Amino acid sequence: IINKHRDSFNDKKISIEEDIEEDVKYNGDVELISKLLFELVENSCKYGKSYVKIKLMKSNDRICLDVSNDTENGNYKGSLDQVFEKFYKERKDSPGDGLGLAVSKDIVKVHNGRIIATGSGNEFSIKVEL
Repeated sequence: IINKHRDSFNDKKISIEEDIEEDVKYNGDVELISKLLFELVENSCKYGKSYVKIKLMKSNDRICLDVSNDTENGNYKGSLDQVFEKFYKERKDSPGDGLGLAVSKDIVKVHNGRIIATGSGNEFSIKVEL
């Protein structure tokens, strides 16, 4: 999924920092999990300013994914869970239709997981536990 977006990241001059733990396995709906990963990586590419960090690891019996990026218009503080509402767009001129993160939340819910969005300064982060 990251490789599918690599040209877009390069075109926008966004560096990608990947911290992918080896041998992380998850038994879920492959199509839905692929869609989840696609939405999160695409979102970071759309709104990232200069960097994106993607971390995947196993913690206890859960799979943890953290996708974070800096943004041009961020002045974030704490929880940003409104981004998971259907048709939410921070700015009207933002790209997309405001459905990607709502779909992501639904996919995580189907898998009995948890997804949260947080921010600090100009960094936006989405954390998923499955």
